[in-house]
Amino acid sequence: MAYTLATYRPLNSGRQDYESGVYLASLVVRNSPQHSAVFGKLSDNIKQPSVELNAVGEMVVAQWNNISTVQKQQGRNIIVHTVVCMPNHLHGIIELKGKSDAPISEVLRRFKDDTSAAWREYVREKSAEQWQETEAATLWDDSLDDVICLTQNSASGIDKTVLEAAIRYIKDNPLRAIIKKTLPSFMVQCMHVVIAGRDYTAFGNLFLLRWARRVQVFCHRKAKDGVTPFEDTDAFYSQSQSWIKQVIEGATVLITPGISPGERKIKDVCIDYGYPLIHIQKEEMHKGWHPDYRRHEACANGTLLILSPLQARELGEVDGMPSDTSYSIFHNLNNIAEEICRFNGEARIKSYL
Repeated sequence: MAYTLATYRPLNSGRQDYESGVYLASLVVRNSPQHSAVFGKLSDNIKQPSVELNAVGEMVVAQWNNISTVQKQQGRNIIVHTVVCMPNHLHGIIELKGKSDAPISEVLRRFKDDTSAAWREYVREKSAEQWQETEAATLWDDSLDDVICLTQNSASGIDKTVLEAAIRYIKDNPLRAIIKKTLPSFMVQCMHVVIAGRDYTAFGNLFLLRWARRVQVFCHRKAKDGVTPFEDTDAFYSQSQSWIKQVIEGATVLITPGISPGERKIKDVCIDYGYPLIHIQKEEMHKGWHPDYRRHEACANGTLLILSPLQARELGEVDGMPSDTSYSIFHNLNNIAEEICRFNGEARIKSYL
């Protein structure tokens, strides 16, 4: 299989057109490592996560919320769904309604031009010396833009649950940043969690459950002829390319137990390339349990969540096969993967192991 990215970064490769759609945009300030607090500072209160915006941050949020008004003057119908301003970057969701005479890139260009001009004026008033450095500068780094179309290849618009999940994921940014800052070991410890009323032990990034799209990777062991390994077929190649394409387009996490050879291949690709993955494993976790090195690194990097349903071998028989047989375990864990794809609530942490 041919994969084009050495490491995962949610890019939208082609939806820079004039059609309607819902777009998730992430914009980063110029020289962000040096300018780590252009818009404000992160609070240290994990119970009330927020970014304490300064005047520049408040201006940027106000300009984003004003996109609808600005674009309406050009005859364009745009809905602003949400925005979260972090100390040195911004995430927002906007929707282009109906046909437009401008692509999403032009809408964002106008926003960046307006905010850069306001920023330069703010600097000019504050410091003549700084003004000399920023007179012709832009606030944003164009090379770090990520624009994801959440309605890619959808003729019926965005599903309400996908939009709600995307908004929730964006609003979680301050919480994720605070956790990373104050609890660096959060992603690498065992937890007892409840998801959709089912008990699991978990290890890794629980925030993956909030991603806008969750896609199940399900592969039988054999092709339809009952002889050829499914992972050796053109059907598997085509399906695997489709799964990876959805991940690269962004806002998508793959979910699989990784039991059949085809599922294991996709699981390994995700871990090796840093693609977001939820792995439903049959082995139980216990206090002090840690995954192998590759999966541990993926968890630490926030790209992997490992879930183990309690009593996985006692989930019930399938097609008359005992619950502890490989056949029943395979189908039961894939049924759980499908269940998690539909999940749209909150995961509850009961305890840390």
